Amino acid sequence: PKAAREAERKAKERKSNILYGTIGVVFVLVTAFLVIYNSGVLQRNATAVTIDGENYTAAEYSYYYNAVYQSYYQQYGSYTDMLVTPENLQEQTLNEMKFIQAALARAEEEGFTLDEEDEQTIQNQIDAFKTQASAMGQSYSAYIKQIYGSLVTKSVFEANLRRGMTASLFAQAYQDSLEYTDSDIQTEYEANPNDYDM
Repeated sequence: PKAAREAERKAKERKSNILYGTIGVVFVLVTAFLVIYNSGVLQRNATAVTIDGENYTAAEYSYYYNAVYQSYYQQYGSYTDMLVTPENLQEQTLNEMKFIQAALARAEEEGFTLDEEDEQTIQNQIDAFKTQASAMGQSYSAYIKQIYGSLVTKSVFEANLRRGMTASLFAQAYQDSLEYTDSDIQTEYEANPNDYDM
């Protein structure tokens, strides 16, 4: 009987050890998942939208969404939330992303690149953000997150600032290169007067 009790005790200890070991492993896995989830890595890199086969992450979408919101805020100030719906912001965001993607594709086809002055303009904007962050007692990263959302990192901000600047400069150069005669303008007007008459 003594040997049987000892064997039973050892069996219970093994089961307890296995149970506690399993609970420990599950706890470590859950903790690791929560740390990764709370860091925003999963959300930041998740595909939020696909435009013409190109995937955009949630961080990139957040950047453009908040940039569109900021442009409305500059126009309407504190009335922005009363005048602009989330649906309208989403539509404008997608339109902005489509424009930038199309302009960048065309710029690449035509070999358009930023010159030294353009690069300096981008750096000046980054430096201005750093100065504003410092003036508000925040780090550069924290200030970016405050303006563009918690998923937007420095690298997302700077890459998309560059993309937007390149698209805008290319579109302006393209527009400046177009030439129309008075006859072209008159023909267009006669074909589509409702586009021009108010």
